[in-house]
Amino acid sequence: MALAGWFNGRVPGLRALCIGHMTSRVSWVGLMALVTTLSSSCGLEAIPFLTCGPGNCTGCCEEGVCRSGADWAACGAGGAVCGACAPHEACMSQACGMDPAQVWVLTPVSAVIADTNNGSTWDDLGGPAPDPYVRIGSLQTPEAADTWTPTWNAGFEFTALELFTGVSAQVMDSDAVSDDSITPAGMLQFTEADFARGGTSFGNWGGVVSIDFALQRKQ
Repeated sequence: MALAGWFNGRVPGLRALCIGHMTSRVSWVGLMALVTTLSSSCGLEAIPFLTCGPGNCTGCCEEGVCRSGADWAACGAGGAVCGACAPHEACMSQACGMDPAQVWVLTPVSAVIADTNNGSTWDDLGGPAPDPYVRIGSLQTPEAADTWTPTWNAGFEFTALELFTGVSAQVMDSDAVSDDSITPAGMLQFTEADFARGGTSFGNWGGVVSIDFALQRKQ
C-alpha cells in the first residue's frame, strides 16, 4: 500500500494500473521493470527508489532524478550527469553548442586611428582629425567627430551563422564633399571564442591601428 500511496500522490494516472498489478501479485522485480518502462515511455521524472542512469534515463541525471536533458541548465543524454551550458551556448538535441540561428548584437565599441592618411591629414577642413564611422553591411554607426580615438554605441543584429561566415565591414571618414575610406572593405569573421568572451579586437587594418567589437546574445 505504501507504493500505491506514492503513485496516488505523484502519478495519479498510474494508480489503478499499479493497484491492479499489485492485486495480481506481480513480483517486485516485475513491478520495478514496469515502473521503469512507464516512466521512460510517458516522459515522467525518475522515481525516487530507482537509481538514475543509462539503464533507465534517456535524458540526463541530476541528483538522482532523470531530466529531459533539453534545458540550458540541465543538458545531457544517455543517463549521464546533467551539465549547464556556457552562457553563449544553447542546449540542442541534448548537447551544448552554438545555435546558428541565435541572434547576436554586434557593436563597434572603439578604435584607434592612425595619425595621418598615408602622410596627409585626414581632413582639410575643421581640423586634421578624421570623423570616423563604421559601415557593416548596409548599416552604419553615427560618425564620431574630429577624433583619432572614436567610440560608438550602435549595435546591429546578426545571426551566429552570419557572424561565423563573415559580415562585410569598413571604417570610413565622413567629409563634407565625399567620404574617404580609412580601411579597405573587408569581411569580419568571428569565432566561438569571440562569442564566449563577448567580443574581439582587430588591428593593423588600413588606417585603423585597432578596433574593438562587442558581441551580446539577444534575449
